[in-house]
Amino acid sequence: MRGKKAVNAQKYTVTLTQLERFFEAGETVTLALLVERRAVSKKALKTGVKVVATGTLSKKLILAEGIKASEKARQIIEQAG
Repeated sequence: MRGKKAVNAQKYTVTLTQLERFFEAGETVTLALLVERRAVSKKALKTGVKVVATGTLSKKLILAEGIKASEKARQIIEQAG
């Protein structure tokens, strides 16, 4: 069907390596900061973001409400902090 959008829009993915590069230790990862620091596009404000466990993370970070994470990514973030 022409002109129709996907019913379930894909979430933007952010890797642990990107979090390591764009955030300082102790910061809270929010959707607004991800867009501001150009880790994801502005379209992510509508569809959302998911953190995946690709790469490594050595900094303590806090995920804000609304930021989804895979089970393994969440474990790595908790272990880093």
